[in-house]
Amino acid sequence: MAPKTSHRLAETTKSAFRLLKPLCPRQQRMHSCVTGIVYKSSIVIPPFDPSCPSLPIFCPNAGWEWAYYNNSASNTAPGYPSFNPAALKTTVPIYTGTTRTIGLPIGSAEGGPAGPIYGSTVNLVKTQYAINHRAYLYACETGTYTIQLNDVDDALYTWIGPEATAFWNGTNREALVSYQFNPPGRGNVFFNVYLLAKRYYPIRFVFAGAQSGGRFTYSITAPSGRIVAGDQVENSAFTVRSSCDAQAPGFPFAFGQEL
Repeated sequence: MAPKTSHRLAETTKSAFRLLKPLCPRQQRMHSCVTGIVYKSSIVIPPFDPSCPSLPIFCPNAGWEWAYYNNSASNTAPGYPSFNPAALKTTVPIYTGTTRTIGLPIGSAEGGPAGPIYGSTVNLVKTQYAINHRAYLYACETGTYTIQLNDVDDALYTWIGPEATAFWNGTNREALVSYQFNPPGRGNVFFNVYLLAKRYYPIRFVFAGAQSGGRFTYSITAPSGRIVAGDQVENSAFTVRSSCDAQAPGFPFAFGQEL
C-alpha cells in the first residue's frame, strides 16, 4: 500500500455541484484519490455490470461488525458540529453485532418506538443514537470505485484505508455528509477511490441520528459498473470482517477500545 498522503475531504455544501480535482496520479495512490462531484439533490446510480474478475476466498467471515451507542448531541446547525465521532472510540457500546448488509433506509430507524436494528436480539431506541460500522472492502478489480452516500439524516462519516482501522477521527475522514438546513433536506454525496485488485481495504461508517431519528443508504460501485456493496445488495461477497488468509486479520481493537 502506498504511504499515506494528505487528501481533500468530500463534503456536502450549499452549492448544488462542486468538482474536486484529482489530487494524485492513479498509479501513486492506492487507497484514496478523491475525484468526486459533491452534490445535494441529484442521485446518480451507475449501471450494473455483472463482470468483476475476482472473488475473495470464501469462509464464514462476510459482512460488517457494528456497535450501537446512545448519542446525546442534538443537531441544530449545518454539519452537526455537536457530534464528535471520535468519542465513540472509548465509549462502551450498548449493543454489538454482525450483519451482512448495512444502511438504514426509509422507515427503518426514523424515530418512533424502539425496535431491532440489523437483526439485533433486543429493541434499540431509534432517536439520539449512533452506530459504528466497520469491515474490509475486497477490491475485485483495479481502478476507480465510486462510494455513494444518500438520504443521510443526520450525519455519516466515512473512512477507507489505514485511517479506518484505529487512527480515525472527526478530521481525517474521507467524507462527511449531513442533514442540510438551508434549504432543509437529507444529505447526499459521492466520491471516488482508486483501489488495486485482490486487496482488502478497511472501511468504516459512523452514523449519527439525532432528535428525530435518522437514516442513510449507500452503494459502492466497481470500475466495471458492478455495485459490489450497498444497502440494496444482500449478502455481498466483497465486504468481510476479516480475510481467510493473512491479508486482513480483523480489526485490532474491540469497540470501545479503539485508541
